[in-house]
Amino acid sequence: METTAMNEQRLARIRVMAAEHLEVDPETLTMTTDFARDCGADSLVLMDFRAALEEEFEVTIAQQDWDDLLTLERVYQVLADLAGW
Repeated sequence: METTAMNEQRLARIRVMAAEHLEVDPETLTMTTDFARDCGADSLVLMDFRAALEEEFEVTIAQQDWDDLLTLERVYQVLADLAGW
């Protein structure tokens, strides 16, 4: 069974990865920060971030989900569904 600590570690890793790609301080990213609107991420940055997520978490994110991966909350939800967390 998954623990809260494991989920928090995953979320922390996603936050750090997002911050690296968005070139922002991880502490500025809330669960609802919009990567495009609030951080100015363009489509190339978001595409690179998605590719990094797929590699890091060993999942394939369906193209129909790509446009929806604009917040930490949504990224975590999609990854959790795909990875079975």
